[in-house]
Amino acid sequence: PEVVGVWKRPTQSGTVDVHSHLDPDNPAVWELMRSKYAEIAREFPLMDMVIVSMWDGSGSLWCVPQAKMPIHRRLARMIQTAREGVRSVRKDVIVCFRLWGRNWPRQLYLDCHRLIAELTGVANAAELMTPVAKPHNDPDQVLPAVFKELPEDVPLMYKSTNLDIADAQMLTGALGKYPPERDQILEISYEQYHKKPWPWCKLRHIRRGLDGVKEHKLAGFLALPVNMGNNDRQSNPDAGGLGRMNTWLLERLLAGDRRDDGELVAAWLAEQFGGPQPAKAAEVLLEADDLVGRGIQWGGGKNRVPFGSLHTTKLYWMFDGFADPEFPHRLANPTRELLEGLAQMHTDAHQRTRAALEKVKAARAAMHPGLYDELSAGLGALADAILLCCDWHAYLLLEYGIERGLYPPDRLHLGRMSRHAEQFIRHLIDLKDTPAGKWALSRLDFPDPFPLT
Repeated sequence: PEVVGVWKRPTQSGTVDVHSHLDPDNPAVWELMRSKYAEIAREFPLMDMVIVSMWDGSGSLWCVPQAKMPIHRRLARMIQTAREGVRSVRKDVIVCFRLWGRNWPRQLYLDCHRLIAELTGVANAAELMTPVAKPHNDPDQVLPAVFKELPEDVPLMYKSTNLDIADAQMLTGALGKYPPERDQILEISYEQYHKKPWPWCKLRHIRRGLDGVKEHKLAGFLALPVNMGNNDRQSNPDAGGLGRMNTWLLERLLAGDRRDDGELVAAWLAEQFGGPQPAKAAEVLLEADDLVGRGIQWGGGKNRVPFGSLHTTKLYWMFDGFADPEFPHRLANPTRELLEGLAQMHTDAHQRTRAALEKVKAARAAMHPGLYDELSAGLGALADAILLCCDWHAYLLLEYGIERGLYPPDRLHLGRMSRHAEQFIRHLIDLKDTPAGKWALSRLDFPDPFPLT
């Protein structure tokens, strides 16, 4: 308790106490941290590297503005203290500065809170979602000062995408931005043993990251096949379904294999299932990432609440939507064409997924029975999940369009909303015991996490 910082914060319902996990102005905090890292070094004698992550909302809220210590110094001192603790026991261990959160697009820090307040009327919702994503934490201002205070042999690490792994994401804009004289490591993770009920072929994601490492002459990369938030203790090389291909694909790329994506996936399928498989199998696996991006997500980026209210959806449009730095700004000033296009994108993805499933069925006679079972189950679940998203998202987009004056609240448009609601309910009842139905039911997010009052 004596090292926890407590500050006052005004909210819509009055002033409340905010408890930061650790108070950077208290010297006891840094001594506690130093001793804990020394303990880690003693307990793990085979350890070669300690990675200290800077995604501030996931750990101690170092970057709330009320503390007196400058923001850049809090971040630099966290690394320096971890380094002192580890090296008091082991001189050869590397301590790495992981910029997760810091390599999110700059627009997140500059615009997230403002856009959420403008769209929802809730001035403090983002305080609960991501309190550090404010202009005073602008990475373009803070990070150069951090780098000046870090020891020269502290490498930087950051993700290859702007937001988690998600689906169909672009390469991070952070590549090439940081001091070239400092070692940099790109995190190319793929969560092999994922819980999602659809195919998970991350070859393009992995290849794009490795190409980025080469192009920008980075020191190396890190691949995490397991994410503790997305996998359980029962995970093993067979638990990830067809996602188990990703480690093999990564190994082939690292070995200099020059085959293209389709050839590599086909080679894995042949090795896994005892001989060549129909070309359609590799095609649909490579297509699945784009189908998820367009059918479950909003065209890239992570959709944490696919079945939330319009209020909750707007919160996350202006938060996770920054995986594409321009997406929140487009949604903040929508046009009918934009909203209709997003709804049609989901519909097209559903039709494409059904077509992919038909390709698999047509090739069944030439396909290994085990592969057919995995592909048909995964694509069937994906098609059903996208179907549910189609109606829910179309309803939300119409509601948002009416709210913004893009559609009149007349019988035609209210009738369209009603039809989408009825179709969603009917489909969910039919699918409630299927993988897609269970996935949807687990993500129905009510009541709103950050209500209007």
